[in-house]
Amino acid sequence: MENQIKLFNSVTRRNLMFGTFIEQENNAFATAFGKLAIHTPASLFNPMTITGEASSGKTQFLDSIYYSMRMKMPDSKLIFIRSNAFCLQFEYAMQNKCIIDFFNYYANANSLFIDDIDYLQQKMDVQAVLLQIIDQMHNSIGKLFFASSIQPQELSGFDAGLLSEINRGLVLHLHKPDRKTKLEILQTKVMRMNTNVPDKVLESLVQNDTLSITELENVLMNLLAKSVVLNSKMNLELLQAVLNETTGQFGNNNI
Repeated sequence: MENQIKLFNSVTRRNLMFGTFIEQENNAFATAFGKLAIHTPASLFNPMTITGEASSGKTQFLDSIYYSMRMKMPDSKLIFIRSNAFCLQFEYAMQNKCIIDFFNYYANANSLFIDDIDYLQQKMDVQAVLLQIIDQMHNSIGKLFFASSIQPQELSGFDAGLLSEINRGLVLHLHKPDRKTKLEILQTKVMRMNTNVPDKVLESLVQNDTLSITELENVLMNLLAKSVVLNSKMNLELLQAVLNETTGQFGNNNI
């Protein structure tokens, strides 16, 4: 069962820590408590729920806590899972009559991180098992971290007990990144890739407020690829060509 769980959970994440997480000024409070959660005992801020609309950086923020804790406690059992993968694992466990293995795998974790907890709306069987896992983790002093696009008090289709567990902890809200933060994120990505993109190109790219940071990164990767294939300089003309190619995917993208 554990091998199947790892297969379902084989997602690519950014391996961020707070040293590389780009902090936005109006998210300073949330970032400070995220850093504090790495060192505080499970009796405080447990569970911690990160909320924010799409592209606010919830997953990256959760990643930063997860990898920072992994570095600090390499021998601890830390699990990061997206809710859709959690549901797939649950279905597999039910079909193969190994739900106890599923339960034990999660309940014995020192810290459990669940992304997109709002995905579990109306999935009452999954919620029931998750509530049992949470109860067991509380008994063993485990830490719980959730991310949600919906504020906990506005969640519908949730078991009352599970909703109470989510609401009893600390809720931190993240704001969507502004242009300055988006630019810093892209500059950091370029630096980590050990490549070079002129600042004026990146500055023009982030002027498009219709694109999320994920979409901006997608354009950046396409820009780098096109520059290599065409042996072309990174300039505004090439950026516009890439944006024109992605119009169908992201909408109208003129610079």
